[in-house]
Amino acid sequence: MAGKEGKYNQSPGPNAYSLPPLVGYKKHDITKWKNPAYRIGFHTKELQQHFGPGPAYRIDKMTRYGKAYFPSTRLGKRITPIGKMIGPGPGAYNPDLKKVGKIKHNGPTFGVRPDPPLKSLGPGPS
Repeated sequence: MAGKEGKYNQSPGPNAYSLPPLVGYKKHDITKWKNPAYRIGFHTKELQQHFGPGPAYRIDKMTRYGKAYFPSTRLGKRITPIGKMIGPGPGAYNPDLKKVGKIKHNGPTFGVRPDPPLKSLGPGPS
């Protein structure tokens, strides 16, 4: 039995082999073909925001109910679609089908934005 234990200790372990990787450009195996690298999609600033603790963690705009914001309104010009507008034909107007008493406003709308749903970005209460 003493001879078998000595043979096990002489073999290299699984970490002894350091083969170069076949994925990526850093330390790529030079004996294998390296395909060109492409980035699929694009990175936005929203994806680069940090939501956890660290240097980018800011709590100056947070309250106990969630993110603090001021109600705002949108004052802007309505954008009409570009292209030929297809309207009703000449026989579509019929004053007898007009609904009396129903008021339809097509003007601009001004109002306060609704509250966003509360999201918990941090840990729960302890």
